[in-house]
Amino acid sequence: MPTLRGIGLTPAGGPIQLDRYTRIDGARSVFLDSLERIKGWKVVFDAPGSSVQYNSVDFGKTPWKSLTAKVASSSGGVLEVRAGASVIGEVDVPAGGGWRVVSVPLKGKVSGVKNLLVVGKAAGLQVDWIRFDSTSG
Repeated sequence: MPTLRGIGLTPAGGPIQLDRYTRIDGARSVFLDSLERIKGWKVVFDAPGSSVQYNSVDFGKTPWKSLTAKVASSSGGVLEVRAGASVIGEVDVPAGGGWRVVSVPLKGKVSGVKNLLVVGKAAGLQVDWIRFDSTSG
């Protein structure tokens, strides 16, 4: 079973492994591959409105421009990413079931240390990791 994240800051340019969450509500962590557990964990959002909070992401002073996520879903949907109270990105997760890396532009500027909240707007969304990029997605 994955562990809660430790102390310290996580660089925004990560990958940020959401299975190392601070708080989880209506979602769950499961193996990426139940036959090859060494591959690690993913987060599955089981219902619309389920969420994962990941604290202490260090955005520093870098001018972040895009959000990239490794995602999967059989039916598709949207992941909303918040830094504090602000929505900073919405990732359209394509239908099809296979893993895809999707990049979207950030909505506004973000700097300093923030707590992230990732909210699934549909059931069945899966996330391996997210990261922020200083180039456009």
